[in-house]
Amino acid sequence: MANLSTTTQVPAGVNNYYDKATLAWAEPELVHTFAAQQRPLPSKSSSRVKLRRYTKFSTATTALTEGVTPAAQPLSVTDLTLDVSQYGAVTIITDMVNYTVEDNVLNETSQLLGAQMGETVDEIVRDALASTLSATNCSAGVNGSTPTELTYKDIQGVVKTLKGNDAKMFTPMIGPVNKFASAPVRDAYWVMAHTDLLDDLEAIDKFIPVANYASQTNVMPSEWGQVGNTRWLLSSKGYSSSGTYSCFVVGRDAYGMSKLQEGISETIFKPYGHGDDYLNQRSTMGWKTLFGARVLNDNWIVKLNATHSS
Repeated sequence: MANLSTTTQVPAGVNNYYDKATLAWAEPELVHTFAAQQRPLPSKSSSRVKLRRYTKFSTATTALTEGVTPAAQPLSVTDLTLDVSQYGAVTIITDMVNYTVEDNVLNETSQLLGAQMGETVDEIVRDALASTLSATNCSAGVNGSTPTELTYKDIQGVVKTLKGNDAKMFTPMIGPVNKFASAPVRDAYWVMAHTDLLDDLEAIDKFIPVANYASQTNVMPSEWGQVGNTRWLLSSKGYSSSGTYSCFVVGRDAYGMSKLQEGISETIFKPYGHGDDYLNQRSTMGWKTLFGARVLNDNWIVKLNATHSS
């Protein structure tokens, strides 16, 4: 049929439809604060928390002499300090953004800032864990690197070390149930590691994935599975340096974090016209926090270093 007026002759005035539902951003699992001992810091007291540990008495295996009082044993203490520092960030939004952009910019900015604060705190704790003096390299693997890839032997070696140091496990055992392909989950130490290692972790023949736990009760969102007496939390924020990955195997009270009781998650919004904004051109949104973390007992944490198998 001749002389049709199609979109070739009459193109749309607007070539693209803008979907106002904004795309999600990549958000990692935040795993490093999970097992920390919480030490709140009252406001107006200090920027430093002092922690004290009493030294255990040695066993008394020498028989008493009849009628003779044994020598007194003195108390011994170790004092540790945990300092908090201030962290924060701010975003300035101009009036022109508000006038001309279809998105709900303030809501989007608030969510982005909240995610930033959570990731910042998680990284601070992760880097504190990396400072532990207790470290060992995987050596039972076959990839020819130093350290090698993860193996059951290396993981159980760390468990033996922690048990030998009387480090307490975290999780109660998940008992067996009449469920196809399920397995009981032992009492365990938590391990925080990088997602790059998930295939090596799954390649260990004694690995039990979360899906095969006898029960899903008390399973963490970022939990990947169990190997022996360890349960693994994986995150893209796991610690790595120059191709070496540090897996933090921790017992109870191995590390702690402190936050100011007032202002830990303070989000601050200043509307247009605040301060010297005489023409209502700028609004600001930001966050700040006082926070700190440190290893409390190097005997109850092991940094297990590994490389990837390939």
